[in-house]
Formats: sequence, C-alpha cells, structure tokens
Amino acid sequence: MDWQTLLDRLHDKVLAVTARSMHKIPYTTEKGVFDDLSESNISWWTNGFWAGLLWQFYGAYGDEILRKAAEEVEGKLDKVFLLPQGMDHDSGFRWLPTAGANYTLTGSEDSRRRLQLAANDDRKGSQVRAAQTYKKKTGNNLFPVNCWWTIQDSNL
Repeated sequence: MDWQTLLDRLHDKVLAVTARSMHKIPYTTEKGVFDDLSESNISWWTNGFWAGLLWQFYGAYGDEILRKAAEEVEGKLDKVFLLPQGMDHDSGFRWLPTAGANYTLTGSEDSRRRLQLAANDDRKGSQVRAAQTYKKKTGNNLFPVNCWWTIQDSNL
C-alpha cells in the first residue's frame, strides 16, 4: 500500500470517528464508544491531542467538520485558564496542537490570544514558549502544521 492510500484510509477513519465523537474530547473507549474528558477532566494533559490530529487532517484535506470539531475542543479548553490546578507544565500539550494549529492555518486572533495566555502563565512553573514560533510550518504535505516542537518545559 502506498502512502497516499494509507493517508486516505486514515482520513476516512478520522472523519467517521469525528462524526461519532462530536462535542467530545475523547480519551479512551468503553465498548467501542469514546468517553468525554471535557466533562470529567478538562485539564488533562492530553486534551489537545485530538484537536491536533483534526487540524493535521484539516490542513491536508480541508474538511470543515474537522475544523469545527477542532475549534470546539479549543473553546472547551478555555475553562482550564480559570482552574488554579489546570495550568501547569503540560499547558503546551493543550494549546499548541489546538490554538497553535488554528492560528497557523486560519489566522484566528482568538487562537493567538489563547497561545499568549498559555505562554505567559507562570502558575506551577508553566513556561510554554509558543508566542514567537506558532507560525512555523513543516512544509511537508503529510503533516501540514508543526506546532509541537516549540514546547519548552522549565521543569526539565
């Protein structure tokens, strides 16, 4: 199987999972159904990964359902800014794949502001240094947005 065929199959799977998991931040499944961490643990460190995957496929294929689902996750993560325990050294895992990708692909000013809030938050030693690098791209059509490498953790 060639790479394009594999990506097309993955794209079809992501579309199907997105349709089944709208309004969720999925983490694990039980009996084939994803749970929703936006209700049970909004500040979980992996909560940006689902939207990050959606942005990658949106950048490659342009499906509006992927953009809308990713933007919804990003909006849900706003609650974390208000939680004293929510902002921590894992903030980059939440906002770089969501707000970083959104700003890179769409120029969303709300996403840029979210990145700045996350980057400037000093609770629990959080030092997400995204402000100067969220416009970087890989130039690779396989993964059109690279906002992952900009995370610097001051606790390491």
